[in-house]
Amino acid sequence: LNFAGAGWASPIFEINGTVIEMNVSYLSDFLDDLLQTFCEICELIDIDYETETFYFECYDEPGVYEWEFELKAENVLKAKMIFYEDRFLKTKEAPENETITEKAFECDLYEFLNELLAAVEIELKRSGIVGYSKNWDDSEFPFAKYLQLKLFVQSKKNNLTRDDNWFASSDLAEELKVLNKLIE
Repeated sequence: LNFAGAGWASPIFEINGTVIEMNVSYLSDFLDDLLQTFCEICELIDIDYETETFYFECYDEPGVYEWEFELKAENVLKAKMIFYEDRFLKTKEAPENETITEKAFECDLYEFLNELLAAVEIELKRSGIVGYSKNWDDSEFPFAKYLQLKLFVQSKKNNLTRDDNWFASSDLAEELKVLNKLIE
């Protein structure tokens, strides 16, 4: 994950021989949206669920990257990315002059999240909290989502608890330990 400058990121995903290079702008809150997608996936781990597909979209200018994620048995993450050169011309049957790139991969969910979170931590240490916000059009760093995923990877289970009214709670002490490790 490389944040190329204010408002731009150049994430590169290298998974099982598949390389996906992107160039995303501030038009979407790339990191927040990506982490949110994985929070939704991870909340299903401890419950019986039917296979569900999760979607995530981020923007180049004028292109768009559409991601599709599915969690399969044994924590296998199946992913597909489609890039449309111009999001305004995007259709199921693209015009001849439109470039469409499609790539797919499968990998272990925990390995993917470990690598993703390590890259996120590098960027947070590099830019800082205020710097991140200024670089991303005043978007806040997605601490809650980062913490939810970090604790999920460490414990291999969903650490968010809900009562009968769906009131959510988490362990503040554990969350602060994770944040303290970032500055050690």
